[in-house]
Amino acid sequence: MHLLGPKLIADWKSLGVPCSRPDEVYLRLDSLFEPRGSEPAIARALLIPMPHYYGNEEFRTALGLTLEDEHAEHPIRGVKLHLASAGFRFDDAEHVAALSNTVCWAHARDLLVLLHLDPQRHGLVTAHLRRRLDEVFGPLPSMRVVITHVSGSGGFGPWPRSVLETIATWLDSEQAAGRPRREFFVDLSTVPLIRESEGHPPSTDEEISALAPAVRRLGIDHVLFASDYPVFDPRDQAVFLRERCGLTEDELTALFAAPIL
Repeated sequence: MHLLGPKLIADWKSLGVPCSRPDEVYLRLDSLFEPRGSEPAIARALLIPMPHYYGNEEFRTALGLTLEDEHAEHPIRGVKLHLASAGFRFDDAEHVAALSNTVCWAHARDLLVLLHLDPQRHGLVTAHLRRRLDEVFGPLPSMRVVITHVSGSGGFGPWPRSVLETIATWLDSEQAAGRPRREFFVDLSTVPLIRESEGHPPSTDEEISALAPAVRRLGIDHVLFASDYPVFDPRDQAVFLRERCGLTEDELTALFAAPIL
């Protein structure tokens, strides 16, 4: 679940970027931790700020900021790397080396890496992705990693399905080589899409029915529940998964009870 600061909201608005929800929805999460009708309250959550916007060259330039202005020191438990926002290219050796260095830096500090991986915009195919998994994460078998949105920007179409299969195959090979990746996860934020969002249509019945087999192929222990709040309410996402996606009660229990990383 994303939590935004008042400065980021003010910077957004100063550039004419519309906010689809009232400011307090982005700033406060109190209501989510209270029961809603017959639904229980959320017990705990992983809160993710949105400073990666200041790493976006277009956003930073529009605000008249420099790279030095982007730097800040905060007590953190993890690092979010939004590769699409940063203009990252998987076919650029310097970019890949920088990603490897950042991941190594996080690993040395026992930090979680939250990776927003949406590389299809730059023509990456799953064969390339497999090589990058080996290069970036291969030397760090204990690295804690979450691939957000099952690698896409919402929904469960052909691309996220192919990436999920690639990750599952890679995890199988790592297990066979004696390097079990117990803390390598994907999350289900905006997967499936329960309604249209930012130009992405809601998931089709075919996409929804494909999710449970793909989750089982990867292994429920490698899958995390997530909502992308405030875009989607986690309670609505949970109901949709329970009622529409064909997961068993045991699988849902494991999914919803996963520990905070």
